[in-house]
Amino acid sequence: RRNMLAKNLYALYFRQCMKFAIDKVIVNGYVDQFYCQNFNVETTLINPGVDIDSWTKFCRKPIAGNFIYFGRIDKNKGLSNLIRVLSLYKRHIGGFRLDICGGGDENEVLKLKEEADNLGVSNFIFWHGRVTDKELKDLLSHSELVFNPSTFESFGLALVEAALMGCTIIANKNKQFDNMVRNSKAVYLIDFHNKVEFFDVIKRIRMEYQDTREVAIIWSKRYGQTQFIQHYLDVYREY
Repeated sequence: RRNMLAKNLYALYFRQCMKFAIDKVIVNGYVDQFYCQNFNVETTLINPGVDIDSWTKFCRKPIAGNFIYFGRIDKNKGLSNLIRVLSLYKRHIGGFRLDICGGGDENEVLKLKEEADNLGVSNFIFWHGRVTDKELKDLLSHSELVFNPSTFESFGLALVEAALMGCTIIANKNKQFDNMVRNSKAVYLIDFHNKVEFFDVIKRIRMEYQDTREVAIIWSKRYGQTQFIQHYLDVYREY
């Protein structure tokens, strides 16, 4: 009931705002989807830009079996699915190291740690909490794969930041990631519930590693801050 009330109030507020907007520039894919479902309006979706230079200066020396997730920790991030599928990875392929960086719901973290312990992979997972940019980039530079199993995302810029460093990324199929990646091979989109698909994509990545890295860097540069500003200017000039 509380969620329904919040959604109705949210809709009422933005319906009033719409009366005064000439064009609606949205920087959040989830909100853009909300507008499309609730209002008969046209929107311009512009993803926030990233500082390309700060993410491309690090030298990558990936280590096979080193994996990482970075971002907020809560239920919709799909980390439970990731832990379950990595327990199968351990059983069928071997050991791994998963670095988890980010803060969030402490109760969710405790549940995830308990699940990892029950599945016998707690010794393979390292919980860093919030980290500095330098610490994150150091961990990314040694990671073979970046995982993002989120069920939905507002921005999805973690994909861009990882791709700028030449990381190979496996992300969950959701509307925001699908809109960002489109048909590019920069990011592998899979269903994290599907263990066959998970193992197949890892095999494919290890055969196509160099090509994937180059495509990822090219794809990610479209989300630079210069392009972000240019999108705003283009919308403004139309009026």
